[in-house]
Amino acid sequence: MLRDVHLLLENSLSSPARARRAIEGLLADVAPESRYDAALLTSELVTHAVTHARGACSLDATWDGSSLRVEVLDAEAALPRADTTGTPSGLRAANRPRTRRRPDRRVMESGRCRAHP
Repeated sequence: MLRDVHLLLENSLSSPARARRAIEGLLADVAPESRYDAALLTSELVTHAVTHARGACSLDATWDGSSLRVEVLDAEAALPRADTTGTPSGLRAANRPRTRRRPDRRVMESGRCRAHP
């Protein structure tokens, strides 16, 4: 019972949702929790491709009844630029000093939001 999906996705903010719907359709007979996890992971992969690639990307997914294989490929011929700091970008962001925002006194009074008492 091999089923698959092949999509060419444009570099658009709507592409992750389109990929998510395709995976949900492919896994229609799978438990909702597993279907949700697979759709979310696929959406994240496509979001990454749309964010970092310059052109279209493709989604190829195959379900054999027990395992799902998902590939998201961009059409970019060049390899991604190497990180010369040696630190993954997520860690750089996590280690960045944070500034503390003060609550807007016009909105907050005595710990209660005036818009939603």
